[in-house]
Amino acid sequence: WQGKVFDLFAPNFNSGVVVNKVSPLGVNLIVAKVYRGESWMDGKDTIIIDYSSTSLFAQKIRDEIREIEPGLYLGKVWLGKTRILDFALETH
Repeated sequence: WQGKVFDLFAPNFNSGVVVNKVSPLGVNLIVAKVYRGESWMDGKDTIIIDYSSTSLFAQKIRDEIREIEPGLYLGKVWLGKTRILDFALETH
């Protein structure tokens, strides 16, 4: 996994799509919907990356990310309702 490419839409860039870059070649693969919503962890506002209707491979995966400082995001990965992984994203 090499990162995520976001394409956010108006108004206010609150929804859009994301494509995961995978493999040593950085192939764009595994699409998800992106929107704001309530976190499963604490009920607070978060950015949700939802694969349920866009990917057979990752259909049960949901990522939640929050900006923890300018340009740095902390992510939580859910498989069903079980948190399985944490990750960080940095914008360039």
